[in-house]
Amino acid sequence: MALQSNDAHKNRALSWLIAALLSISLVSFIGGYFLGIRQGARAFICAQQEELAESMGNDNDAVSAPAVELNPLPDPVPLPSAEQTVSVPATSYWAVAATVDSYVFATHLMEQAAALKIVVRIKKTVNLLPHGRKKVVYQLVTPRYTTKEQLETALARLKRLSSWSKFLNATINKD
Repeated sequence: MALQSNDAHKNRALSWLIAALLSISLVSFIGGYFLGIRQGARAFICAQQEELAESMGNDNDAVSAPAVELNPLPDPVPLPSAEQTVSVPATSYWAVAATVDSYVFATHLMEQAAALKIVVRIKKTVNLLPHGRKKVVYQLVTPRYTTKEQLETALARLKRLSSWSKFLNATINKD
């Protein structure tokens, strides 16, 4: 009787050990699977951004539109020194000219605007999505203009660019 009890106890302990090892193996497999998916997704996104950056940089193959004579905006006024008094205009106008998902593409749009002598800056914004998720977007913000007409002229010049025309969603803001 004692031998049968001892064998049953060993079999039970061996069963528990095998069940524990299988559970640990299953948890390790599932964890590795999801980590692999996450790393694969990141690698895919990086590859897509690099491909976009390469395609944006190699415009030699693209057919260019005929050149259009654009009226440049006047050069910006130099900043006053510390001794000079600064007169702040009563109102100023500015706009978020475009919002894109990729920093690489935002810098490409900023370079195109700089070629037209229009200064825009990139503002990183985090939008909260449902279920507590966050999405990073990049806004291209115009400088402050003293008149609404100057801002509208700059936005119209940006809209003539093919890559800007798809993303230009400017709302003019007044301060």
